[in-house]
Amino acid sequence: MFSGETSVGDFPVNAVRIMAETAFEAESALLMT
Repeated sequence: MFSGETSVGDFPVNAVRIMAETAFEAESALLMT
């Protein structure tokens, strides 16, 4: 889901954290419908 630029950028940990939060919210929304 991430490009090579993300993994070698200034904030790779934050990028993964935000992606995980986004995925969690999306999965939660799917379970509610």
